[in-house]
Amino acid sequence: MSHFGTRAAALLCAAGMLGAVGPAQGQTAMKPGLWQIRQQMELDPAQQAQMEQMRKQMAAMPPAQRKQMEEMMGRNGAGMDAAAGGGSTSKVCVTPEDVARQSVPMEQRPDCKYDQSRSGATTNIKYVCTKPPSQGDIEITTLSAERYTMKMRGTGGAKGTKMAMQGEGQWLGADCGSVKPLPRPPAATK
Repeated sequence: MSHFGTRAAALLCAAGMLGAVGPAQGQTAMKPGLWQIRQQMELDPAQQAQMEQMRKQMAAMPPAQRKQMEEMMGRNGAGMDAAAGGGSTSKVCVTPEDVARQSVPMEQRPDCKYDQSRSGATTNIKYVCTKPPSQGDIEITTLSAERYTMKMRGTGGAKGTKMAMQGEGQWLGADCGSVKPLPRPPAATK
């Protein structure tokens, strides 16, 4: 998968958490604890072949090597498990501080600008990033304090590759277990 695709997947995962953290009027904030995020990319045939090849390579690894790869992919609190068909599942630990601060448990990218608006249970985010160049729209719909859905459409990379993704987040429980919270950005100053 392209660098753009990998970054966009991480952005969507984090953006989904953003939409779920802050409560819309009349709604409850998301629950702190362990969240599972499922994402499904809409891939062109070449990208689909790359994803399938990666999935097969992971499945064919000796157990120790696969564990090492999963640990490497799971650093910073998000354990990724590549699924068939361009999908992925990750787990993210949301702390009570994240909920209280309405902060996003994500890598803060200084090369990106985000414009967010909210109407009822739906949050819309427009993003523009410079490294790699990418831009797009994300829509997150909060269904409850324990579930949300999301959609993303964007373009990026040197060739302006189009990308589309959909996903959902589901609260698994209050205990994050072995999943560590992501490093937090410094508190915003006013």
